[in-house]
Amino acid sequence: MALGKSKPKQDEWFIPTAKVAAGPVHPFYAKLITVLAGAGFDEYVEKLYFPCYKEVGRPAFCLAASSACF
Repeated sequence: MALGKSKPKQDEWFIPTAKVAAGPVHPFYAKLITVLAGAGFDEYVEKLYFPCYKEVGRPAFCLAASSACF
């Protein structure tokens, strides 16, 4: 590299999640979420998984959403 010459600065690779556009929700999943919420699916799964967790321990998160991944 010659003296006096410098490369232009590279832009940051990090993009805040607030700047990332969210895509539209597929109608099937929008309806599925509505039906499961109306049927009390979250509460059912929380009761089902309750014995697996200590009273003080893991931070709270939606168990139904994590179960849907499996």
